[in-house]
Amino acid sequence: MHIVTSLRIDVSRIPLAQRNLNIDETIDVSQKIEALRILLLSNGRREPLGDRERMLREAKALLDTAYFARFGQMRLRLRVPRTEIQRRPELERLEGLTQQEALYLVIDILENGELQPELPLQALSKQDLSDRLQRLVPVQKLAPVQFEFRDEKLAVQHTPARADAEDASNAHSARLALIEQGNRLVQDIKQTNCDRRFLDNIQELQTKLETIQDIIQLGIVNQRCEELRKQFEAELPDVVAAGLRSHLSSVGMYLAQFPDWLRFTENAASVELDEADIRRSKEVANEIVLRFEKMAESVDAEVPKTIKLINDAIADPRNTSRRAAYALLVTLENLVGLLMRQSTHAMGELVSETAKKVVGPISRVLAITLTTVVVGWIGQLLPVYAKLPDALWLKKAIEVYELLK
Repeated sequence: MHIVTSLRIDVSRIPLAQRNLNIDETIDVSQKIEALRILLLSNGRREPLGDRERMLREAKALLDTAYFARFGQMRLRLRVPRTEIQRRPELERLEGLTQQEALYLVIDILENGELQPELPLQALSKQDLSDRLQRLVPVQKLAPVQFEFRDEKLAVQHTPARADAEDASNAHSARLALIEQGNRLVQDIKQTNCDRRFLDNIQELQTKLETIQDIIQLGIVNQRCEELRKQFEAELPDVVAAGLRSHLSSVGMYLAQFPDWLRFTENAASVELDEADIRRSKEVANEIVLRFEKMAESVDAEVPKTIKLINDAIADPRNTSRRAAYALLVTLENLVGLLMRQSTHAMGELVSETAKKVVGPISRVLAITLTTVVVGWIGQLLPVYAKLPDALWLKKAIEVYELLK
């Protein structure tokens, strides 16, 4: 009951602007939590409103809501009086759980009739370890890059750029104008003696505008171009420099019409990282890029190229934006999450039917090889990920994976 009450409060306290749920999704999760809470409250009555099976169905239905897909890895703020914890020491186990872990615990309690003692990971069977890992790993998050397996290779999964319905027409018109303006700007810059690296970034921005997808990548590239503009503007004629400033500003206004970009920037604003965190993240990303470039038979060339694009957006770890730093970390988080799921699936009979629907079949050797490479490097960033509010799953998942492989 403490868990469900705490979930109810947590859901209500996420600002509407940050939820990025439509009204139906918001009502859906609120109604399901309230239904479960009422069923649990009535369970001790002479005539309860529902049996244990009904409560179990309601709890499992919550896992399928849009809310838990997006916020399930946030820490649960447990609302239990300290005196209650002193009276019932087993409640200490609830502290530090993510919202998703807490809901799984409710399901376990409903299935087993009581809060079972937590066994050490070493005491769990392979099946239990596999189930634990599948529960821990979230769906891929809102990030510049998401990944998939395609034709037996790790590949970039492109996402369509979608503006709100009322902004779609304006966004389309703005994009066409930006493409035309960008083409002129590229030609103007080619006529100057400006650094080739700067031109390459402007051309990359133009490419992202033309593809109508991966809106967060477009935002990160635009931000990188703005930083380079300040560095190389003196090398440009005044009229070209003025056109460049106007163009980058217009791209920024175009981005503001896309909810995914707005939510990404809100998520990034809450991250606090120091120079050492960012520098180490860049080093790890670079090692992964170098390793993937040598694995052409297993990794599509676009994967290391795109990770490098996000990594290069951090020019100076001493003075980089939160968006660029967060973009790199959440990209790597998506990568390791997909690989863990796929690796567990490739191990054979250990995986549930639900997990098999999430990932496609690839060879056991390929999955485990890629996962081992990435987990080895990501493990070095656990102190950094500990500073991200929705990355608590990573440390636990790596511990489980090491026992399972």
